[in-house]
Amino acid sequence: MSKRTSNTTLKSDSNARGKTTPTSSSSLNASQFSSSATSSSSSNNSSGVISLNFKSLCFYLSPSIPETEREKLRKIIKTRGGSLSLEENADEVTHIISVDMEFAKDEYLKFLNYSQLHGEKSLVEHQAEKPDRFIVSPQFIYNSVNNSENNGYGMEEKYLLCYPFVFCDFVFTCTNKVATLMPSIAFMVEYLGGKFMPQFDKEFSRTYTHIISSQDDTETEWARYENSNILLLSIAWLKECFTKRAYIDEKNYLVGKYLPTYSLQSNFKSKNVFSNHSFIVINYPPTFISSLQRAICIAGGRVIHNKAVHENSKVDYLITRYAYPYEGSFMVQHVTTAQWVDDCLRENKIIDTNAKAIYTPLKSNTPIPEFEGIKITVTGFKDIERNDMAYLIKQTGALYTGDMSKDNHYLIVNSFSNTENSKKVKKANEWGIPMLKKEFIFDSIAEWRLIDIEPYLIGGDSKKRKHNNHMVHNQSISSEEMRKKKKHSKVFQLSIPTIQENRCEEIIRQLGGTVVNDEQDEACHGSVTHLITSEIKRTHKFMRACAKGGWILEPSYLDRSLETNNFVDEEEYEWNSNEFTSKGMWHGIPRKWRLYREKNKHGPFHCWVVYFNVTSSNSPLNILSDTIKAGDGTVVTTLNSNVTLAVVNDNAKAGDSDITKKIKRLEIPAVPISFILDYFKEKETPSLEQYRLF
Repeated sequence: MSKRTSNTTLKSDSNARGKTTPTSSSSLNASQFSSSATSSSSSNNSSGVISLNFKSLCFYLSPSIPETEREKLRKIIKTRGGSLSLEENADEVTHIISVDMEFAKDEYLKFLNYSQLHGEKSLVEHQAEKPDRFIVSPQFIYNSVNNSENNGYGMEEKYLLCYPFVFCDFVFTCTNKVATLMPSIAFMVEYLGGKFMPQFDKEFSRTYTHIISSQDDTETEWARYENSNILLLSIAWLKECFTKRAYIDEKNYLVGKYLPTYSLQSNFKSKNVFSNHSFIVINYPPTFISSLQRAICIAGGRVIHNKAVHENSKVDYLITRYAYPYEGSFMVQHVTTAQWVDDCLRENKIIDTNAKAIYTPLKSNTPIPEFEGIKITVTGFKDIERNDMAYLIKQTGALYTGDMSKDNHYLIVNSFSNTENSKKVKKANEWGIPMLKKEFIFDSIAEWRLIDIEPYLIGGDSKKRKHNNHMVHNQSISSEEMRKKKKHSKVFQLSIPTIQENRCEEIIRQLGGTVVNDEQDEACHGSVTHLITSEIKRTHKFMRACAKGGWILEPSYLDRSLETNNFVDEEEYEWNSNEFTSKGMWHGIPRKWRLYREKNKHGPFHCWVVYFNVTSSNSPLNILSDTIKAGDGTVVTTLNSNVTLAVVNDNAKAGDSDITKKIKRLEIPAVPISFILDYFKEKETPSLEQYRLF
């Protein structure tokens, strides 16, 4: 999860409750709902008044429902004021009635892909704009009719057709002791989102996570699976998970011979700390959200699936990195951060969300401008508290340093009486570095500005300290002066003829800039702020600079800077015109993406999670991967529900391979490499639908 955590590595995206009887098939039998249909529609209206409890709702009936059943459902829906659609993807559809579990799984995965491709905003705000489509069993219709005082909407969670994220990423098999129950085991596992392998294959033993056996199994040896993290559990545990739609503490369900001791130590310390509490997690990276959700579920909490959120939802805890305008979308008791979850799990208790400053979401997703360029270190903090302070300092936009030098602007002191003899305090006094109480960071974050340090000063030579403070504070408080200061900390990369490189490098260094060469490591490339290029050409350096939103300048910029003995303003020398190269590249591309980042505070690939399945290409995949990362995207090597875009061969089709079939099944947009490349060629931003192959 984060460096703060030690044992919260499991994850889940759903923890909804409800009861369904397991069957031996992945599709539910529609006939089991028929018996209540007629009685429900008649007995509920003894008064002669028909309640329009489906008014404003639109239903799509899946082909998986038999025709005789469909007629009964149509009649009830129309009688109760609802409407029907013949198109599954029609905008007006609010509910899909189905008995096909695989269909429901694919639909939920498709929603997650949409959410991640369009950013965190859709996870909550989209709910208020238009209800998401619920995929529910026919029993939702019948039971809603029985309860005529309820309008039906808001009761869907009980009847969702599957809960596909309780066992997300888990791989199950079973021993011969429960072989006769294999169909039911497979159904329960797949219903909760896991993968079931009917036969144990030693070659893939390290991929298994759970082995189901009988409750009285004392013979099966854990060691035979060659996987120290595998769990051998009784079928009673699986039934309990299925009944409660939650990941249940395994501690009391472990079976077999030579049980591993690790399972009874750290893994189960915090299993029930979040019992009877509901959560929604937003505004973190997708993989982090997944880890956090499963940690909450393992500890007994209920993570509300985004499909089940509507304006009447009541949530105990909204977990978010920064403040979010969720008002009106749903009712929430507490708004806090992942660090609060971390500490609750560690201390095995619910902590007051106001107990620490780090439990309060940041006011913005962008740093505090006045903190840019300021170096801060700390003393007197230990372990978790030290990590918390480092995290908060970084969130302001300041640079946290573990060690202290004369370049540091501030030293944050935990308790001066306990640290006055520390090396950092002595050096701060010697160098005139202001020493501040930790509340300086807390209050600056609360007001989201660099506040006056005077009330927070402690210890040391006050005259020297105050003089130093006045100088540093004045440098920081003016964003205009900060920009002037940054002119002397420019980092350049060159894309020019070799014969010109030495001269340009000399000019840059003479004026106080830095040059990054091709041979230097990736970390250095990430610090580049300026690219000097003699032509617009879709090279690795050019695409990375565009994606990052850096300055892409003509060589004459350096000539003019040398004449003035100072770096001049860049805009006049930026590559930007309405002309096109002989290969059709627009000269305005550099300015377009620089202004995009300036306006949006992130790159063009923000929130993208990209998977490459390319076997032949003229463009090396490491270049494309590097470009996406520079534009704030994520590149993964495993195809799963987190992926928002698949890059495939130019003529790929959905049925070409198992991978393309999975891409199609997960409804992940598949595009050729040209979709990425044309971001750095065309005047108009490429349209996903125009490039989409399947």
